[in-house]
Amino acid sequence: MKKLIVTGSMVLLILFGWIVLKPTDDPGLDYALIFGRNYISYNLDNEDVRFNIFGVLENGGNLEALDQLITDVAFNNTNMSIVDYHFDQAEAQGDYQLFNLLINVESSSNQIESSDRFIISFKDGKSREYEFGKAVVTNINADNEIIDFPNQITVSYPYLSLNMEIHNVSSEDIVLTGITDLANQISYSFEPEEQIQSNQKYQIDIDFADEVESYDFHTLTPLLNYMYDQTHQTAVMHGMIYGMFRPDEEKIELILANHNKVKLQSVGVFSYSPN
Repeated sequence: MKKLIVTGSMVLLILFGWIVLKPTDDPGLDYALIFGRNYISYNLDNEDVRFNIFGVLENGGNLEALDQLITDVAFNNTNMSIVDYHFDQAEAQGDYQLFNLLINVESSSNQIESSDRFIISFKDGKSREYEFGKAVVTNINADNEIIDFPNQITVSYPYLSLNMEIHNVSSEDIVLTGITDLANQISYSFEPEEQIQSNQKYQIDIDFADEVESYDFHTLTPLLNYMYDQTHQTAVMHGMIYGMFRPDEEKIELILANHNKVKLQSVGVFSYSPN
């Protein structure tokens, strides 16, 4: 677990969805931490996988000071573990500093597990929860002897879409029925259903509908649903990322625009004391 040291007396004002850090002896470090609307739907395949979580620091805050306040970042689901985390600083715009929280995630469960909040722990032993969007993970055996996915593909898209050639390597025909993800956040139905003969290739070129709720940043392993030998099958596709390579200025604007739509709720105050 990452252990960091804080010196001096500090007061924190906690707001739902963001955190205001106000050291009493340094007014230059008064800023807010605001998470963007991040969506993860991913098959971990019994490994730890690194994800990007975007947010902004307000009022000229710096990540070094933030690191000194935090001792741990966890999900509000004990079956999902953040085994490592790191704050990466990106571009600043006006009073807002973009950051990328890199988290390495594991799951101890073979079921579908989800979380919508981080539990952030501080040096004095207290912790608070913050919404970051949603993460849905599982451990599915991704081996597939029916459909072959190419190794060299486009994995980053500006919006929810998919362009990929697949290959039916089985001795039977297959019928493509749709593409979803673990939480059915994205959805596409092949209408009419696409039949692919044995040893035939097929080019997928589609746009997804964001069915449930709009997020700014998506990380997905799409699930390809198909019929094989009169049974329903699912193939786990390669990991895809959406919206990650927008200009930093646009990321900041998206995060702040959606943050302003969130109703701020519970407020709490606690203090740090010098060692």
